[in-house]
Amino acid sequence: MTPPTDDLLDRHDLDTWLARALLSSGRLSAELLRQGLQAARDGREGGGTSLARRLVGAQLCEAAELRQLLSQAEGARLRKARSRVWEAGLRVADYQLTQRLGAGGMGEVWRATHLPTGAERALKTLTFADPALLLRFQREA
Repeated sequence: MTPPTDDLLDRHDLDTWLARALLSSGRLSAELLRQGLQAARDGREGGGTSLARRLVGAQLCEAAELRQLLSQAEGARLRKARSRVWEAGLRVADYQLTQRLGAGGMGEVWRATHLPTGAERALKTLTFADPALLLRFQREA
């Protein structure tokens, strides 16, 4: 896994959002974006180049233009993550939260029922959608 980066142009997790934004604005064609997304996905495992970096490298977009677009996406994503309210009864994938067990600097721990099997599990929720925090969370798993 590649470490998180401060440069939005290197963020693979924003590739799809960027492609949709560029397509809806008419800036680039669907076929060009589809090819760019596929190349970015194919190269992701080996620490490959994000869609944004590919577009800048091919001189199809300016870096400043893409950073501005991507900062809008990142801001919206962080606002959504911060407003997420975890509460008993909430369904998260195949789990239903039943009881809050505790909280810490990264988020909360909930007792949850795995709906297909009825098994009780502890789920850790993240408070903020921050790449560095996500990496720390994955290391602790």
